Amino acid sequence: MPSNFLNLNSYKFCSLAFPILKFLCNFTVIFIRLGVIAKM
Repeated sequence: MPSNFLNLNSYKFCSLAFPILKFLCNFTVIFIRLGVIAKM
């Protein structure tokens, strides 16, 4: 699924990102997941 693919890429990017970017990236991933759940 595109959403799962996006999440995997986001986590890979987060693991390589700087601490601040990592925090923002994790927050974005959570926000996207909440949006997906809301659609369901």
